[in-house]
Amino acid sequence: MAIGKVCGVEIATGGGAAVRVGEPVLTIVMPSETVGSQTTTSDAVQKLFIYDVSTTTFDDKTTEINEDTAGDVPLMPAAIGEQDYSCWGYASPFDGINVNMATAGAGSYYGTPEYWDGAAWSGLTAIANSVNAGSSPIWNFTGWGQYLFVRPTGWATLDINGTTTYWIRFRQSGTTSESMTTRPLATRGYILTLS
Repeated sequence: MAIGKVCGVEIATGGGAAVRVGEPVLTIVMPSETVGSQTTTSDAVQKLFIYDVSTTTFDDKTTEINEDTAGDVPLMPAAIGEQDYSCWGYASPFDGINVNMATAGAGSYYGTPEYWDGAAWSGLTAIANSVNAGSSPIWNFTGWGQYLFVRPTGWATLDINGTTTYWIRFRQSGTTSESMTTRPLATRGYILTLS
C-alpha cells in the first residue's frame, strides 16, 4: 500500500481504491469494484448531449463517449457561452460519472453540477469531485476523473432533445466575460451506481 497525496490530502492506496489515512473515501473506480461496504458499478452512458446556447443545438456524443477513440468527445461547445452545458443521462437514478480526459480544459469557465427535480434544475452535493465541477475550469485534467454525488430525493426524468431519462448536467454558469483557451476533450465515460 503506497502513501501519497491527492489534492493535498494524504492517502493510502491499494487494489484500485484510495482511502484517506484513517477514513475511507471513494476515488477513481472502474467497471466494478468493492469499496468499503459498497460496490461501485460502471455502465455505459445512455445519452450525452453537449448544448450550445448560441445555436440552441444539442450535439449527441453518446456513441463517442462509449468507445475508446482518444479525444473525440468535446465536453463544451467550441465557443463557450453562458448556459452551455454537457448533460449525462441514464435510465435509472445513478450516483456519478467517470470520465477519461485526453485534453485538459483551460480558461476561465465553470461547470455547475445540477439535476432535474421535476420543476427546475437544482444543485448536486458532491461526495467526490476530481473533475473540478463547480470551479473554474471544469474538466481541467488528463486521465481519469470522477464526480460522485449524493443521490437526490425527488430526482425526476426529463425529456431533453427527444430522450426522457434521469439527467445530470454541468452548466456554464459564470459571466459572459468567461473564456475557454483550451477545449476539454474526453475519450471515454461511464455512469456510476453504488450499491
